[in-house]
Amino acid sequence: MATPRFPLIPAAHLEPTPQPERQLRLLELVRRALRSRRYSVRTEGSYVNWIRKFVL
Repeated sequence: MATPRFPLIPAAHLEPTPQPERQLRLLELVRRALRSRRYSVRTEGSYVNWIRKFVL
């Protein structure tokens, strides 16, 4: 059997690191909703800026 050309990557390094459970913030929810509806990046930015200015 031939030796691999590159060193093998441990499986632990390939898995995403577990994130602690936390509530999503308002702007994260807004961004996710806009992206799921395929709004443009500029529209998303405008909506987030309006929320920052008038809601937060």
